[in-house]
Amino acid sequence: MKATRWAERLPNLRFIHLTRLDALGQAISHVRALQTWQWVAKAPARAEPVYDFNRIDSEMRRLLGAQARWAYWLARNGAPTLHLTYEQFIQAPRATVEAVGRFMGVEALRFDPNEPTVTIQRDALNEEWRARYLAQARDLGRFD
Repeated sequence: MKATRWAERLPNLRFIHLTRLDALGQAISHVRALQTWQWVAKAPARAEPVYDFNRIDSEMRRLLGAQARWAYWLARNGAPTLHLTYEQFIQAPRATVEAVGRFMGVEALRFDPNEPTVTIQRDALNEEWRARYLAQARDLGRFD
């Protein structure tokens, strides 16, 4: 693998490592968005989503692999990193934005909770797919 040395070229580099604790939920959401091209709730879906165990399973493995790869790189390099979760941001957006500001050395942040926000797309179909996936995948005797 060719090293690009990109991080060495950026002065005072800091990282925000955003992860989602619910890996299965993230995989389901991503597969659904890929199928429908509906990346935000306000946009119309271009196609009907179809449950696909293999795609969900593959996407969850890909997402967790990428997350682990970044965690390893950040730890190996001792990079200044603020670790945040999607769930933390959804629960406390103002506190999360303020934490990012402090980490980045920004004194005053403008945060208006009345401004339009992104709407969570998760719905009953996501929960149905979760139940189907778990019914197919659950096997406490297997570890791979």
